[in-house]
Amino acid sequence: MQVLTEKDNQKVADVFNAVISELNRIADDMKMAMANAAMEGDFEKMDAAKFSALQLKSFAENVTALSTHWEKGIFNAPVSEKMPQPTSLGVRTKGSPTRLRVTFPNINKEIQSRTAAQTFAESLRILKFEHVAKLNKQVAGYPLVSQTEFIPDPNRYLKCGDWYVNFPSSTQYKKSFLEEISAVLKIPLRVDVV
Repeated sequence: MQVLTEKDNQKVADVFNAVISELNRIADDMKMAMANAAMEGDFEKMDAAKFSALQLKSFAENVTALSTHWEKGIFNAPVSEKMPQPTSLGVRTKGSPTRLRVTFPNINKEIQSRTAAQTFAESLRILKFEHVAKLNKQVAGYPLVSQTEFIPDPNRYLKCGDWYVNFPSSTQYKKSFLEEISAVLKIPLRVDVV
């Protein structure tokens, strides 16, 4: 039996990240379509877009869970003799919080703040907010970075100097955003979920 190599693991992780990024983009488009339908008063179209968005959200959560499962090394772990029995049916417990560690090899800098959101914002600062803003990335229909406050809910953004950083809720999405931005700006970085 062949053991998966680190290269194999990374290839699969990269594919998961690409799928998650694309799902985020589609979700943002759906939200915009829903907002446009609401402004036009087309409630039937709005309901259809909402239903699709909810289905996509559920699917994205499943893909993110699979990605996290993969990153924890599911296929390299020893197989237990006995399948664990579920303790309760239908009750989903929230996993332990995850954080990000971002390494910038060119400047020999590593960031790992108390929360994934803080690490995400600090990484964007290093990538330069001005450059990130020009990419016109959005999260939940709002700019990823902006110099104006864009959402009334303070739990959805961080203020960093003159900039507001809108962050995705999932740590895996934060990782995907950073990797995407890094590739476009051609600034190498490594993002680990820890």
